[in-house]
Amino acid sequence: MKRNSIWILLAVILVSVMLLVFKSGKSEQGTSNLEWPRHDIQVVISAKPGGGSDTTGRITNKYMEKELGVNMVTVNVAGAGGSLGARQVKDSKPDGYTIAYHNDGLISSYVVGSSDFDYTAFKSSNICAVCNNVTFATTKRFQTFEEFVTYAKKHPGELKYGVQSGNYQEQMAAVLMKDLGIDVRIVDVGTVADIIVAMVGGHIDMTCGPMGTLKEYIKSGDLVPHGVLAQERNADYPDLPTMKELNVNYCLPKYFLYYFPLDTPNSIIDKFNQALKKVCENEDYIADMKAHDFDVCYMEHDETMAYQKDALEMFEEYQSVLNEYKASLKK
Repeated sequence: MKRNSIWILLAVILVSVMLLVFKSGKSEQGTSNLEWPRHDIQVVISAKPGGGSDTTGRITNKYMEKELGVNMVTVNVAGAGGSLGARQVKDSKPDGYTIAYHNDGLISSYVVGSSDFDYTAFKSSNICAVCNNVTFATTKRFQTFEEFVTYAKKHPGELKYGVQSGNYQEQMAAVLMKDLGIDVRIVDVGTVADIIVAMVGGHIDMTCGPMGTLKEYIKSGDLVPHGVLAQERNADYPDLPTMKELNVNYCLPKYFLYYFPLDTPNSIIDKFNQALKKVCENEDYIADMKAHDFDVCYMEHDETMAYQKDALEMFEEYQSVLNEYKASLKK
């Protein structure tokens, strides 16, 4: 009797192991043989052509096409702080053929109130790139940060800070005023590309944006960089201090990734991430991104989700400063 019990136990264990192996093999086979994608993928970028999201998105799409074997068709849908295009993807059919290439703006637009959803309304790809050189810059009239602060204190309310309403720039402007004890006018101009045109034309005095977008105008002398919105100085621009060094307590967690409608099958997300990881290991892709001042930084799922959660908490902290500023205007 005891011997029969042992044989039965061994048989149960053997069957269990075989089922686990079968399930694992089937899962791997299901991902590799998944009949997706079968045709072009529409990639919505929630910005006008020329900005950081558009530039990095088009570069990444180009390399993803080689891995997935289909065209990644870029569609620019700007508006509402970037939430207009994101909403279009959120409400799309969850079949993996309409996705978004986005950034931290998805969270900041939610925090500032220009949208009613954040990253949890989607399934995220893994993060593929970061930007640690978002730069605060003024027009050439201020060659040093000290000149800017001195003038702003002597002329409260005169200088104009160009922002895209509904994203981090409004928060940055509020923190700048609070920490430096100055008063500037926050003006909604549009995307970073629109703001730069306004600055070169003399209509706006300052803004912040990725170095890759500002660099051409810095080289020409039209704009002057003063500090980066990062925890540490950027190795490519070692002489440029952080805003914290300039007594402005603002650090921007800028990153880039893809978003899928929430009900998209995990098998599609997994296959996409496998391709994205290969792209992020491609030296040509890394060089292309670096040429535009963006760093490839592939993060696995858990790190990606934790990074977005931390960004949400950080933006909520900055938003409290912006809310205080807006309340003061009503007094």
